[in-house]
Amino acid sequence: GVFLDVRNVTPTGLTAVIRRYERIEGLELTCEERYTLERLEGDSRWAEVPQIAENPIYSDAVYFISNEEETEIGIDWEWLYGKLGPGTYRIRWSVYAYRDGQGNEEIPLKAQFLLAGSP
Repeated sequence: GVFLDVRNVTPTGLTAVIRRYERIEGLELTCEERYTLERLEGDSRWAEVPQIAENPIYSDAVYFISNEEETEIGIDWEWLYGKLGPGTYRIRWSVYAYRDGQGNEEIPLKAQFLLAGSP
């Protein structure tokens, strides 16, 4: 049970909230700073938001997702995507599971959000 939600959404960033709902001894969950933004085109097609940074360099930060707690991560994407216009977007992010220090199972997460305003 891992869930991604968003708060404090602006055209240049948001707060990602990753919540771990279950306690499993020996299971460690982490995530890195890498994420992807997509915009809803039409009624059902998601398209990646074009990056403005040619060769983006991410930090080496690793976030640990604690048992039965929320982990909040502030994201400023202006350097990577610029200022987003009105529309429906989603962020795609991955959490990685390590059981007793071994393995590297990827758990993909998505959260949808709306930026209101005039086009």
